[in-house]
Amino acid sequence: AARDFDAWLADAKPRLRAHLLFEALAEHHGVADRRVWPAGFEHPDTDATRAFERAHADRVAFHAFVQWLADRQWRAAGAAARTAGATIGPIADLAVGADPAGADAWSRPGLVDDGHEIGAPPDPLGPDGQAWGLPPWRPEALAEAGFEPFAELLRAAMAGAGGLRIDHVMALERLFWVPRGRKPADGAYVGYPLEAMLDVVATESVRQRALVIGEDLGTVRPGLRERLARAGVLSYKVAWFERDAQGRLVDPRSLPPLAAVCASTHDLPTIDGWAEGREITEREALGLIDPEAAARQRDERREDLGRIEAGLAAAGIDGGDLCERLHRWLAASTARLAIVQLEDVAGLVRQPNLPGTPDVPPNWRQKLPVPVEGLAALPRWTALATIFAARRAGGAP
Repeated sequence: AARDFDAWLADAKPRLRAHLLFEALAEHHGVADRRVWPAGFEHPDTDATRAFERAHADRVAFHAFVQWLADRQWRAAGAAARTAGATIGPIADLAVGADPAGADAWSRPGLVDDGHEIGAPPDPLGPDGQAWGLPPWRPEALAEAGFEPFAELLRAAMAGAGGLRIDHVMALERLFWVPRGRKPADGAYVGYPLEAMLDVVATESVRQRALVIGEDLGTVRPGLRERLARAGVLSYKVAWFERDAQGRLVDPRSLPPLAAVCASTHDLPTIDGWAEGREITEREALGLIDPEAAARQRDERREDLGRIEAGLAAAGIDGGDLCERLHRWLAASTARLAIVQLEDVAGLVRQPNLPGTPDVPPNWRQKLPVPVEGLAALPRWTALATIFAARRAGGAP
């Protein structure tokens, strides 16, 4: 094992040096926030940082060991999945940004703009807009670096995976910048070199033999989805948004083949939660909407349920509860991939994240009611697995 670690470290340390130093410095200073460290530690190559690296080589090596263990476990999990029949294997997720206090911002001074945070303009899902607290990359600095920081990020995310989901794929073309301390409505779009960014994505996809899914939900400039499709990037289709002119769920056979389709996402209600309007109740309890608006939204949800049901019936999908029927809709679609959320398998009503409430638990901390090993014993696991097994076998889902 020691020889394996030494060989891994010799290859990985040039890429990981800044991160390992950050972890050791965070441990030493008692806080993982590069902005409050003493003067002299502004980036990985100051005299003080290099002196620290020499004096605390053992702690740097410890954090390298932790990274090695994580890498081994990730690759072992992928190998186990493929051995069990998963033809693609794990699909990793690339977040749209990183902590402004963290290692990414510290390792490359000047690459991110600390005076702004990225977000989204006001839209129907977020009437006040959104600000996510993450600093944007400065496009001119990225270009000056030959887009290598982006390429390195993709390589790391794709390593050991069979695919990569790029969160907010619109960032390849533009990002909504919000001045820190201001409201999202005060923000504006800043452009990025789409063709150059796509070239990097394509190159790393081929090198790593990993498919790419672009999460293209929200405000998308006309023509971007078509450009991504020409590049071979799978679109992201969510059942709640796939409606016809009357608001009914569309025929699943109308979806584009180059897509990954799902019933919901981590930022949207689970199937059971949507049916009962759980997020409406939660927003009302938090004071984000008043009782009158909540009552109106519940009425709209009941009407919307009728439109979903009408779409399912028109597609010849009946029998079973709403969760089963929606997954039969996914299985019947012409999209290349279908995604099943474990929250739906477990029958949870609370979505993993309620957007706009970053400090409200259990955002990003919600646990499943059973261990992963116990999921296969749940009735829904059997029901949904049967649906997709039938589809794979060429029968009706």
